[in-house]
Amino acid sequence: MDSTLVKDIALRFPNAVLLKASAGSGKTHALSLRFVQFLLSAAVGKNDLANILAITFTKNAAREMKTRILKWLKDCYFEDKKEAGQVLDVVSLSPRALAGRAEEVLDNILTRYTDFQVETIDSFMSCIFKASTLDLGFPPYFEIVLDNSDLIEYAFNRYLRKVRPGSKDGETFRQIADLILASQGANAYYPWDPTSLILDKLKSLYAKLAAQKGEPARENLEKRRVLQSRARGREQEIFRPHRSEFQDDPG
Repeated sequence: MDSTLVKDIALRFPNAVLLKASAGSGKTHALSLRFVQFLLSAAVGKNDLANILAITFTKNAAREMKTRILKWLKDCYFEDKKEAGQVLDVVSLSPRALAGRAEEVLDNILTRYTDFQVETIDSFMSCIFKASTLDLGFPPYFEIVLDNSDLIEYAFNRYLRKVRPGSKDGETFRQIADLILASQGANAYYPWDPTSLILDKLKSLYAKLAAQKGEPARENLEKRRVLQSRARGREQEIFRPHRSEFQDDPG
């Protein structure tokens, strides 16, 4: 039995459980099992599908939770001993009654899928805002734009106003341009105006960071620049003694 969950008959509402654990420790497993417990239990009052809500931070996490919940319900219906056994630990039903109740819930989800509420916090807040537009003084027809490209471009143009020769922002801009040029390779063209190239890189970086789980690794840019400079110096030292040989080679 999951140590974070208790038998349904022991639940007293309101009930709060704080799960504080590292990544990969089973938080999604426990939350999905709790959702299934609420759906299947006869001891949990007002447990209609529309009355249960789970909120996550990312679309991937919401998709994973929905998949796990549906798989548990399916396993209960087919009386899978291992998976259904975990549900029986927290739901006061016999295996046969659990299978029948799982069938009812699955049919309910298929016919009322929009009431199957496992959402991101963004989509949940969007629903609240849409339901309250008139109260908040906004028109009922509006569009929420999740593409931040225009905002990134606006912020970048504001930043460019502070880029001047000899300024701190100007030096930072030069270092960014040097790093991007170094990553382009020796055959890349030299951009006399690197602003559009840097802006494209920023948008690409933002998209990667938005899709990444957890905090990104931090890198010391100055240390990287020094290492690149040393590598180029070492390369010149290696090939300098042979330069005349390459020049004299008739082939």
